Amino acid sequence: MRKRAKQAGVTILDHSPALELLVDESGAVAGAAGIQRQKKDRWTVRAKAVVIATGGCAFLSKTLGSNVLTADGYLLAAEVGAELTSMEFSSPYAISPAFGSVTKTLFYGWASFSYEDGSLVPGAASKGGRSAIARALRQGPVYAQLDKADTDVQRSMRVSQPNFFLPFDRTGIDPFTERFPGDASSGRHRAQDRRLAHRG
Repeated sequence: MRKRAKQAGVTILDHSPALELLVDESGAVAGAAGIQRQKKDRWTVRAKAVVIATGGCAFLSKTLGSNVLTADGYLLAAEVGAELTSMEFSSPYAISPAFGSVTKTLFYGWASFSYEDGSLVPGAASKGGRSAIARALRQGPVYAQLDKADTDVQRSMRVSQPNFFLPFDRTGIDPFTERFPGDASSGRHRAQDRRLAHRG
């Protein structure tokens, strides 16, 4: 995407966070301004339209790579009077084993989610069923197992996303054949607990 944008004549400012949106006399957004950190200089762009594409807000979740999701875009928009809508429909719950910080939830599409006694959590699913998992975690441990993945899918998973399996390999858990439990009551993560945490 970067290569194509540059070929189209787009100027890309690396390491240059936007600090404010600019407005015209009528109050309409007409550009943005920020700093070029490496050059220790400021930048200003005047524009007919501004698209905010900054990502979400998860910097306190301690999940892998989310420390940069600081909600800057939400703040910039709110500062110029934008109303945020449908925030309650965002996806705040990412699935992660409690002994790791990797929240790649795609693979949990091949998972079964169960209570401590082995009975399935009704409605629990990686896609469209995370709220059911979150509700169940309020009551006690929730276990996951990637038991719906056949041998070919398992091989593909390991090749395509090896970092997903690092926490399991380090703790000696086979997520395809073993359940790993979860508990919402603690934010502290210990490998020996083998817990699954919902983080948001």
